[in-house]
Amino acid sequence: MSKAQTPDRRELISAFALFFVCSLAAMFFCGAHSPFYRYFSAVDSGVYLSVARAMQNGLFPYRDVFDHKGILLYLLYFIAGVISPRGTTGVYLLSGVSFSIFLFFEYRIARIFLSRYSAFAAALILFLPSVFYIVLLNGDGSTEALFMPCLAGCLYYLIRSARFVGDESGEDTKALFSGAIVTGFLNGAMLWIKFSLVPAVAAAFIVLLAVLFARKKARAIPILIFGVLIGVLLVSIPCLLYLFRHDLWSEMWAAYVVFNYQYSGDAAASDHSRRNVGFLISALPMVVFSIAGIVALFRKTDRTSRAGLFFAALLLTLTATSLLIAGRYYPYYFLVLLPFLIFAVIPLVPFLIGKFPLSGSDPRRKRRRLVVLIVAVLLGSVLVSTIRWPNGSSLFPKTETERAAEAILAYREARGEEDPAKLLSLFTQETALGELCETYPQLRYFYRPVMTGDRGEQIENEQIRYVAEGSAEFILIYEGAEAVSWVTIMNPDYHLIFSGEKDSFRIYALEKE
Repeated sequence: MSKAQTPDRRELISAFALFFVCSLAAMFFCGAHSPFYRYFSAVDSGVYLSVARAMQNGLFPYRDVFDHKGILLYLLYFIAGVISPRGTTGVYLLSGVSFSIFLFFEYRIARIFLSRYSAFAAALILFLPSVFYIVLLNGDGSTEALFMPCLAGCLYYLIRSARFVGDESGEDTKALFSGAIVTGFLNGAMLWIKFSLVPAVAAAFIVLLAVLFARKKARAIPILIFGVLIGVLLVSIPCLLYLFRHDLWSEMWAAYVVFNYQYSGDAAASDHSRRNVGFLISALPMVVFSIAGIVALFRKTDRTSRAGLFFAALLLTLTATSLLIAGRYYPYYFLVLLPFLIFAVIPLVPFLIGKFPLSGSDPRRKRRRLVVLIVAVLLGSVLVSTIRWPNGSSLFPKTETERAAEAILAYREARGEEDPAKLLSLFTQETALGELCETYPQLRYFYRPVMTGDRGEQIENEQIRYVAEGSAEFILIYEGAEAVSWVTIMNPDYHLIFSGEKDSFRIYALEKE
């Protein structure tokens, strides 16, 4: 195991700058929102950006446009929309910053056990599995992708705080307090984005407090509790002020808490996601390899580090259990397990250094080797990203979605219409039509979440009412080629203006008087 030292401020700044540059370079090809693509193709982040666009046009989440995530998520996408009002470059930068923070905390975890260059190598190796999941499994811009830096940070500070258990000389009180504040801030961010994994992190820290009390180190308990509360408040106050300022508290509660509770118990939605149970198996290696790495490190480290490794294993177990309890095995959900994969990499780095030497006394040689590793990792990321390129990249022809948007724009231009179009994704997920048509949601239920039961039926009935009343100017619907569309039967003013090659993707326009 390489000799590790406490990194100084200059080293940490250099590390973050390097990860930021690498993240932007990789995300340019791998991210669904980068300038390399003509439009975004990620479904979930498309909804979040649509809500943010509505907010930019004076509407409010929950009340005017419906989605069931936390207010912080929409505020982040709102800022991204301000950065690039007519594109998704802002989301691209948001994803780059998020991924940089993830790698930075992974580096700090690796730095506990490895030297500087070895820790760099360990963090960079995580590029490939991370990008693989983002590219293949629609995770870019999702809440799970945003959770990666939050969980990585909580994991790092949990390990650092847990070392206080086995350190007889005692942990620096100032460092313990600052770490608790950051931990609280990261948990507060998850609380106001999607609270599903907050209980797992909270449970791990409660166990830590109990162990500290049992080991007669109770003086650290109020420091940790007070620091976490400050961190949570720092991120919660702006969210609460926005909700109360616009009188959105009750609507937020109905969507973010009540609806999500119903959603989590929706058997039909769970059955739908279990079609991807094969991808659950793909998550097991991450858990197994991470645990194996923790065990290997446990055998080679001192008592202080062993306490941190124990709590790392505990948080991994709680996080994986939370995924199983959720019962929705969509592949990108497993992005939240990637922060723990650093433990599978750390024990391998000394071996890899022997094959790909970063060791030696010459710093220039180390830097040259590190540059080679960075280039190799980035090239590997670009290679993996080619799977996404047909979905609207600048190197490929126009997609079916783009042709549908062109049909909508041509229809409006022929009628001299200039106001933003009212689009409805009928019984289906949000698409990129809003972005391509330079519009924003103007109907509350502008798309349909994967939800059945009474609430799902309520949303469907509202969408049907939009059709009957002619509230939507254009309707996107998926249906079989042999089916006679009930849209034109319910409201004869709608007629087909675009049909996909497989007769499943159709656009209906409202014929106005």
